[in-house]
Amino acid sequence: MPDECPEISASFVVGGDDFDTAVLSQLIGLHPTRVWHQKIQYLRERSDISNCEWEYKLDKLECWAIDDAVQKVLDAFWEKKNDLNDFIASKKLKLTIALYVYNEEFNPEYVISLDTMKRLVECKAEFCMQLDE
Repeated sequence: MPDECPEISASFVVGGDDFDTAVLSQLIGLHPTRVWHQKIQYLRERSDISNCEWEYKLDKLECWAIDDAVQKVLDAFWEKKNDLNDFIASKKLKLTIALYVYNEEFNPEYVISLDTMKRLVECKAEFCMQLDE
């Protein structure tokens, strides 16, 4: 194996319509990396897109597999997953686990374990991944 590890940024993002991001932070005991609110009025009024997002990001993790990055971001809130699920359900929000894979000289293993898949299902998370080109 090379001396250097592939780098992956992993985020969990809670998105939806005008929810109290401070309540979410307090509920799960984490401070967001980014909070976003839609500023454009006609886009705020659309019901088919989120107008508020709360993001917690682990930036440029050194991981040999994408599974490791997903596990690390899940671990950040796992003890509070039931509270998080209840909050998301009550506000009609969605949870997304997002990876960004930095494509330098080598790539990580693109495999997600059964355990990780079960954890994603348990917290009702969507999963997405972007590759650096």
